[in-house]
Amino acid sequence: MSASNVAFGEFRSKFQLSQDHVDVLEKLQELSIKYNLDAGDLHDNWIAFLMTKNRDLSEEPTVEMLLNMQREVLAKKSSVPAKSQIKDDPDPVLMSDPSGLEDIMNIYNVKTPNTVTNNARISGTPERSGVSKKSLNTSMSSSLRAELYSPKSATPPRIFKNRKNAGESVLNFGNVNAATWLELGRNYSLEVLHPAHGISGHYEYMFEKKYQHAQILNQQIQEMSRKLQQVHEIESLFHVTDPIQEVVSIAGRICCDPEGRANAHTILLEGSRETSAGKRIPLDLSELTDYSLFPGQVVLVDGVNYTGKKFLVKKLYTGVDLPLPSLELNLSTEVPSMNVMTACGPFLTTDSLMFEPLTELLNICRKEKPHVCILLGPFIDEEHEGIAKMSTETYRQMYVRLRNGIDDLSKQLQCHMILVPSQRDINGFSAFPHPPLPGEPESKFMHLVSNPCVLQVNGVVFGITSTDVVFHLSNAEVHASTTHTNRFKRVIRHLFTQHSFYPLYPPPEETLVSYNHADIMQLPIKPHILIVPSQLRYFIMDVDGCCCVNPGTLTKGESGGTYARLNVNMQLHPTPEGSIVNNIAAQVIRI
Repeated sequence: MSASNVAFGEFRSKFQLSQDHVDVLEKLQELSIKYNLDAGDLHDNWIAFLMTKNRDLSEEPTVEMLLNMQREVLAKKSSVPAKSQIKDDPDPVLMSDPSGLEDIMNIYNVKTPNTVTNNARISGTPERSGVSKKSLNTSMSSSLRAELYSPKSATPPRIFKNRKNAGESVLNFGNVNAATWLELGRNYSLEVLHPAHGISGHYEYMFEKKYQHAQILNQQIQEMSRKLQQVHEIESLFHVTDPIQEVVSIAGRICCDPEGRANAHTILLEGSRETSAGKRIPLDLSELTDYSLFPGQVVLVDGVNYTGKKFLVKKLYTGVDLPLPSLELNLSTEVPSMNVMTACGPFLTTDSLMFEPLTELLNICRKEKPHVCILLGPFIDEEHEGIAKMSTETYRQMYVRLRNGIDDLSKQLQCHMILVPSQRDINGFSAFPHPPLPGEPESKFMHLVSNPCVLQVNGVVFGITSTDVVFHLSNAEVHASTTHTNRFKRVIRHLFTQHSFYPLYPPPEETLVSYNHADIMQLPIKPHILIVPSQLRYFIMDVDGCCCVNPGTLTKGESGGTYARLNVNMQLHPTPEGSIVNNIAAQVIRI
């Protein structure tokens, strides 16, 4: 297939054009080449252009309208000449915006030619630059230097440099003294289980249709209700608001009165369209002594609805637990154990743009040579004040240099480096679930994956998300118990019983969620190891046979934070249920 046909296919998909619009497709291709914009960026400019004209956003482009957009937006905004005239310029000059139109576009995260050149949120595969193999100091005896990953104008972090507790183990799990933290065997394979085919389809955050959103939420109620009925042998479900004097079963999604914080007196149950026409009813929890509920949770309840205005709950079923995957460990002496290191950003202290904490971590990788290193964003943190004010280079250049440096190190160590994006990554996409970070790694050991994702390394299944679901669920949970229970275990158990990496609905205002990609948020199986970083206190714990790890963040303000390392004994059989928690020794360590 020719390059022009590929380009036409992308334009046809983005602008929803038919085969007959050849003149429009040719004009789009011309604008793409002239202003160095891909199909997505052109579509963003088209939407912004329609908004400034108060036109219907679903209007199809014509050649005349595209010419108007070129004259009024692209020609005025572009600081980049046609590709044929582009010179090698590593630091393009930032253009001012006297018209103010770019401010309007930025409100909606719309890319203009100016922001495409100088802004962080650029998709596509950037050129390989910034870190050469020679500058990486490939001698294994020497240490990596933070200057290799940092902007030229960056100054070293003062407080981080003067820390006195580096390397201190603050939490141990399992028999860490018997673990072998340095393994030379490299015979490990990695496979992405979920999402199996990546994140496909367009992101339409802020443009999602309400009825589509409602259909997805209703489908979630239906699917979990059927599973609850099957497991608990419930024959039929009743309408949530029908008055009845005997005990019946109803199912639906937990929601709360919008006024004030959720509590036991504001809990509502929203039924599905099929059983209850989507109606809601308050729940009376006075007869329950133990429960843990949160908005978005799909439950089945037994009880009585005397008046049709409130449902008195007698018994509560809060989900169906996921099974652990079957695992046949390789009992040969070639790979007696697997070492995993994981850390979560921010990787910069708030007083510096020098990647000193990340460099420290990568030097530890060079020393200990783990088989797998899982790094979770943000890598280039949009909330960092220094990044917002940086003018010496573009965010793209900063990201490319960092990514290429990690790429080269993964090849050097033959260590599987896994990079997971975050909502705060300035060069990533804002809406959850997040597609992989941009770029095509050169090393087969470098993996850019989505958030969330499920991976398998030599049979061991990892579930990974950088979104702070532990903190969000902890804030939203309504809990009562006659005995003391661990909050972290309760919250993580909800992920397993609701079959989702993010079962909370609605999410907090600062968390953007694209429900058109709700299938990516599903948790298809209970992993052997779950990585769930959180701003709450670090932990490593056994939750129903799954080893759950919160490594903390690598930095905390101006000082250093923590990371985690795990040793998985590959010569011990799992339990009959499939758990390998007894095979794992783990630590949380100060950087």
